[in-house]
Amino acid sequence: MAPSLQALRRIGLPAVAAALALVPSAVLLGGTAASSGAQAPTGRVAAASGRHGAGGGSAGHHGGGGGGASIPSGWAGFGGNLATWSKARHRDVTGCVAGWCFGAKVAGPIAAYAFNDVTTTNGRVTGWWQAMPQGTTPAQAEATALGLFPDDTQFSPLVVLKHDLFGASCAFLNVESKTLASWFGPKSVVATNGQVSIELFWLNPQGYPQWRPSDIDRVIVVPVAYTQGDNC
Repeated sequence: MAPSLQALRRIGLPAVAAALALVPSAVLLGGTAASSGAQAPTGRVAAASGRHGAGGGSAGHHGGGGGGASIPSGWAGFGGNLATWSKARHRDVTGCVAGWCFGAKVAGPIAAYAFNDVTTTNGRVTGWWQAMPQGTTPAQAEATALGLFPDDTQFSPLVVLKHDLFGASCAFLNVESKTLASWFGPKSVVATNGQVSIELFWLNPQGYPQWRPSDIDRVIVVPVAYTQGDNC
């Protein structure tokens, strides 16, 4: 895992993105990590297969909250109360085809709200699709996504999956936080041991994930860790 976010946040988002751009990534080819100086992150995946299609569907609810420590009332990131998210971001239901939608629409091959398909666990937000402006780099997307996690969050090198079982391509990184572990508790099936995964890709007009190193327009936060063999 890389250093925590606490130090990186002191230097601001552009500098964080620049620092992340220097972190090596591993490329998965046919399920095997190519030699690149990095190893695929490890973790445990609960029932989260079939994570997404074209971004449609309804808002989900993950069961199995473990009854952990209290989350700060004003926290509007991962694990925050849905009501707090609603106060911190404008919610829109006009044309929202993917459950809870927050923020302005972001242009792209498939336009989407800034946050959509927001899922909850016992009223706490534990997953979402996040739309990025066209031309967003992987490092910029990572930095933006990581901004919604606690300061003690650590993150793995980016792992690029060039071709999954369905012909899609994307990239993953795992994040881990002792704060998240304390919030959700030892029996939780989400954020188990404080581990969560983030997925990055460009969503093509047909609704399939594609890996574009110079253009990331979707980030998905999934409340379980990525493990080798997962699909985009």
